[in-house]
Amino acid sequence: MKPIKVSIICLILAAYLFSVYAAADKESSPDIKIGVISSTIEKQHSFIDFYNADWEHIETLDIPYGGMPTHFDHAIVNNNMLFAVPQGLAQKNLTIVFQLNLSTDEYAAYDLGAVAMSSVCPYRPYIFTTNNLNGEFFLRRYDIDSHNTDTLNLNGLFVNHIKQYFDKLFVFGTSIFEAGDPTYLLIIDPETMVVENRMDLSEYGSGIEDSVMYEGLIYAPISDYYISENPQKSAVLAFDKEGNIVERINLEVNAPFQILKYKDELIVTHYDIVQCKGNVITKIDPATKQQTIISLENEGLYQALILGNFLYASNGEGQISVYSLPDFELADQRALVRHDDGKEYYYMSSFFFWLGGL
Repeated sequence: MKPIKVSIICLILAAYLFSVYAAADKESSPDIKIGVISSTIEKQHSFIDFYNADWEHIETLDIPYGGMPTHFDHAIVNNNMLFAVPQGLAQKNLTIVFQLNLSTDEYAAYDLGAVAMSSVCPYRPYIFTTNNLNGEFFLRRYDIDSHNTDTLNLNGLFVNHIKQYFDKLFVFGTSIFEAGDPTYLLIIDPETMVVENRMDLSEYGSGIEDSVMYEGLIYAPISDYYISENPQKSAVLAFDKEGNIVERINLEVNAPFQILKYKDELIVTHYDIVQCKGNVITKIDPATKQQTIISLENEGLYQALILGNFLYASNGEGQISVYSLPDFELADQRALVRHDDGKEYYYMSSFFFWLGGL
């Protein structure tokens, strides 16, 4: 009888340990939230709707700022905080950067004293953004702790994209006062606000809207969007930490927009930000440079994000399509809450993920 008793005790102990492990694993799993921002430029008001992983609506936050953000900008999440630039009404009358604590739903508005801001980049204890004032373009640094603001005149450089890499700011922009509107990369020290390097990218194309880090290099798609008869110039450029171009991957499809990382591949979305059209992505193997062009089932790559083994794509009109990876088959599509009341038009400006603080 002893072997039977021992077996029973072992089974009970195993079941107990399994239940403890399962509970712990469940508690350690991130609480995924999908946030969707809807905004208007007709009054100072925006909504942020939250959904769980099953697309069940959780809550709606009313935010007293309009134009958050614009069609040409996306909100970002950094260290459990959501950052966005609300430009206000059609006249772009707001001078703040919006911050939402995703753990508590508490928000703050940091006043930088400048209108027409865009391209927010948090870099603790600072928030960096850019703005256009009377034809002049500035990089602005706001210190969250001291509430001081410092500015750097960018000498006519309209900033399309700004991001922090290697403890530096990588600022991509277009010089609107030079012939041909050349694109530049500025590498700026965030502490001194000194431009350490300025790279002329005009021979490679025009306009960089996004970038991503992969294997120690910064990959950024550049297009010849404004010279559509020369689509061969569209490419993905790879930069080292000094801003030197170490690689160029020519693209077969024009109008590259976002670039995302999925496992050991790069995914480039192709989207016309003026005509609001596009459903093609290019999958790139950085090691072999092999490209695969895929047409997604639904139109709309206004914004794309990857979570786990799924690509989420917004059409900017209230619908998000979900594609399984790596096959890019349509797995789900959702028409989300719309807040149009017949008086003001609300557009879906951004969506984001929050993983419960992990």
